[in-house]
Amino acid sequence: MGNPDDVTCRSSPVLFRLGLVELCQPVRHLEPGLYYRLKLSSSGHEALKANAHL
Repeated sequence: MGNPDDVTCRSSPVLFRLGLVELCQPVRHLEPGLYYRLKLSSSGHEALKANAHL
């Protein structure tokens, strides 16, 4: 992992179903067992801001 913001997350399917993350590059078909690069969606950013304890 070259970027300090890279995170490995086993709960990413849940975050994906909740619409909090999205694929960085669109694919036609998700293959089970493969890893895909994800990023926070706009809903994910909103949830993060709402739950940030600064």
